[in-house]
Amino acid sequence: MRALLEELAGRKIYVFTTQGHIYAGVLELVLEEVIQLLAVNGLTRMHVSIADVSGVRLYDIEQEGAA
Repeated sequence: MRALLEELAGRKIYVFTTQGHIYAGVLELVLEEVIQLLAVNGLTRMHVSIADVSGVRLYDIEQEGAA
């Protein structure tokens, strides 16, 4: 999972966790035990334990405005 996350650094992604949470944002940093995301609003920084990440997917900008 770490290798995949490192490849996605700087990209907009969805992060799925083992607790059922979904985070969306730009992957800024992959640290020892956590990843740092900048939320879609461009202001909020979030930290997620790498051990809790169950999956990732690229953030599809085209669907952002779809209803």
